[in-house]
Amino acid sequence: MLSNVFITLFLTFACYNLVPKPIDEFNYPILFVLSFLQAIFSIKYFNLGFTKTFISTLLVTILIDCSTIYTGNLLIPLRFPFATIFPILGFLTAIVYISKSRKYFVLIMAFSSIFTFFSYFNFVPRIILQMQSSVQLQPDINFLSGTFLTIDSTELNFQTIKKENKSFYLFDLFFVDCPPCVQKFALLDSISKKYSNLKIICICNGAISSFTDFKILVDGNKKNDIVFLYDHKYLIKNYLKNVNSYPMEFILNNKDQVVSTLAGFNIKRKEDYLKNYSNIFNNDK
Repeated sequence: MLSNVFITLFLTFACYNLVPKPIDEFNYPILFVLSFLQAIFSIKYFNLGFTKTFISTLLVTILIDCSTIYTGNLLIPLRFPFATIFPILGFLTAIVYISKSRKYFVLIMAFSSIFTFFSYFNFVPRIILQMQSSVQLQPDINFLSGTFLTIDSTELNFQTIKKENKSFYLFDLFFVDCPPCVQKFALLDSISKKYSNLKIICICNGAISSFTDFKILVDGNKKNDIVFLYDHKYLIKNYLKNVNSYPMEFILNNKDQVVSTLAGFNIKRKEDYLKNYSNIFNNDK
């Protein structure tokens, strides 16, 4: 039984840390399969019985998941309740399979398939977007009044950009060796063309990336409607200390009030982002 506990811990760790990312939609069905196979082998081949198998597999998973209610998603992102539901379904499916009840096996497989489908296309994407948008980032006024370098090495500050009198200003913080950051440029370029009341400012973290690498990146991703700046004075590091995920976005209105924040980027969520932007920029009041 103790060995089964360690197997559960190892499989959970492997599923969330060893499987190639991003696997937001796939790690839960993987947990279903792993739980199903583990229950089959534990009950049928290792003769642990239903009770010991339940305690050594599901109880461990449930306790790990429930801990995130108190610790948040810092240790294991987006676990509860999906990582509890899928192993339970896998365990129940194994029990039905062992009992050789074809009718109930078909029913539970149908339910699991439907639940997986809606999780993949609806539940998980919506929750992830809500998590990304729930980041609380309040820019320090010193950050907004600081100066940055353009690609031509001239200094520029936010007050100069504000002279364009836009309704919204989208700040996107990034660094050079960040694939999601680079992927996001195309999306930002598309919305900058769509909304005339919006100005987008992409700021490279100078504490992470060199100015030379910044120039090379911007030269290869030139967007006429986007202002690219380099944080040579380390303002992000000094004044936005809670930025721990990239790209990090925050949107200000023309009164310098934060109306939206977004942490991270997943190209597969493009339509969700566009819908979120539409709700913001079409509400120009």
